[in-house]
Amino acid sequence: MYSYFSGDRFVYPELDFSESVWEHMAQMCVKTRRLDVALVCLGNMGHARGARALRKAMKSGAPQEVQVAILAIQLGLIVSSALLVPGLYIEEARSLFASCGRYDLVNRLLQSHNQWNSNSKLTIVGNRCRRNLIQAFEVAEHNDRIHLRNTYYAYAKYLESLGANEGAIENYEKSDTQRFEVPRMLFDDPKVLETYVKKRRDPNLQRWWAQYLESIGDLDGARGFYYASKDYLSVVRLFCYNGCIKEACSSATEVANTTADKAACYHLGRYFENEGDMNSAVHFFTKAHAYSSAIRLARDHGMKDKLANLALMAGGSDLVEAARYYEDIPGQADKAVMLYHKVRR
Repeated sequence: MYSYFSGDRFVYPELDFSESVWEHMAQMCVKTRRLDVALVCLGNMGHARGARALRKAMKSGAPQEVQVAILAIQLGLIVSSALLVPGLYIEEARSLFASCGRYDLVNRLLQSHNQWNSNSKLTIVGNRCRRNLIQAFEVAEHNDRIHLRNTYYAYAKYLESLGANEGAIENYEKSDTQRFEVPRMLFDDPKVLETYVKKRRDPNLQRWWAQYLESIGDLDGARGFYYASKDYLSVVRLFCYNGCIKEACSSATEVANTTADKAACYHLGRYFENEGDMNSAVHFFTKAHAYSSAIRLARDHGMKDKLANLALMAGGSDLVEAARYYEDIPGQADKAVMLYHKVRR
């Protein structure tokens, strides 16, 4: 590559390299400090932002170490202050990252030094002690909003490591990761976790806690949390578990009728069908809008008075089948005619 350089002029005979090759050569320029070659590589990579930042640094007369650091930043070779030029302090590193427009790296740099907000502890670097004027949250809120939630999450993990659970919970909520992280953090203290779930009133957390209670055999507690999360199917399912005794059947029926939840009604319809209570099964299949199942039971068990209304609600091919059913029954021709008329309309 360097053999194509002649003095200050770059001469090359139609180099047809892939973008990955140009990127590799640009990375080599960091080691060899050939910034002139790096500009050509960045241009062929189509890395306009990197070329602009490097050219600006070269024109400003910045030290070569800083220019090389800027090139490395643009190529993604510097991701933390540990890889910066020796002797570069955190404020100088922050300024360098900011000058490149890499506020995501400014954010990560401040996080790595636990500089979260204005209440963070003092930064000690070498023999120097100072407080950063710009903290991680301020950078995230104003210049790096795409990583704001990640910043809250990282801060929550930091607080959790210090045992500050209340602060960790608050920041997990701000990062919208509380549905997984808070149960994980509090799982060894079930009473505290249950209190949090009740206080939060998050349907997803309530459903998860209900599933946990069900797994350990606390069915009454599980039903309560399923109901709070509006998972009425699970409420009815637990009522039907091990057979519906009279009180449980009454409660399950009340839940299904009150909420009109289609999944709960369908489950109860299947239960009553298996138990041989066809009238109740047809009723709940109808509430679940499972008209084909309701029509099947009504036809198979001679419910002539219900079949016509069910067919009208279902429509389509169910109307034709119901009309043919009535056509074969003496004295029911008027219903067959009415259903055929509905089909033609």
